Amino acid sequence: VSTQSTGSSGINAEYGGPDGIGRKVLRLNQVALTDIKINIPRGCKTKTVRTAMAKEGVEAKLAATSLVKKFAAKNAKAQLGDFARFKIFAGNSHPELAQRIAQ
Repeated sequence: VSTQSTGSSGINAEYGGPDGIGRKVLRLNQVALTDIKINIPRGCKTKTVRTAMAKEGVEAKLAATSLVKKFAAKNAKAQLGDFARFKIFAGNSHPELAQRIAQ
């Protein structure tokens, strides 16, 4: 969740995570923006932000975005071992090799 900071430059955003992540200021080129929006008053407390997020169902909306799905797929691929990567390679490029491995 991010809210635009009060800086005059307009290139910073204030980030506050849902699970106890403290607020901090990030540059907008460091974050991925989505269409998910909640209406909160300016300068509100973290509890107000978390309540508004829960009420609007931000977690579920965010989980349905392609950005999160790509991130999850990238993490799953990174967790594969050598043999699992080899089996995927063999299945995609050499079907006859994949059949021998499966036996």
